[in-house]
Amino acid sequence: MVLACKWVDKVVENVPYIMNSDYIEKCIIKEHHVDYIVHGDDPCFVDGKDVYEAAKAAGIPSTL
Repeated sequence: MVLACKWVDKVVENVPYIMNSDYIEKCIIKEHHVDYIVHGDDPCFVDGKDVYEAAKAAGIPSTL
């Protein structure tokens, strides 16, 4: 559904649910040049930590 949006150029599939800062920097930013992270409306916390914490720290917004 995301790929069907006319403003979406590419969808990166099969990313880990919990992305660390190394993965964000090497794969998401440098390799794929991601502007936004889109996820479902499921809870995004594991062990009380936001799974998108590293992406947010890198300045990549996430949206539902």
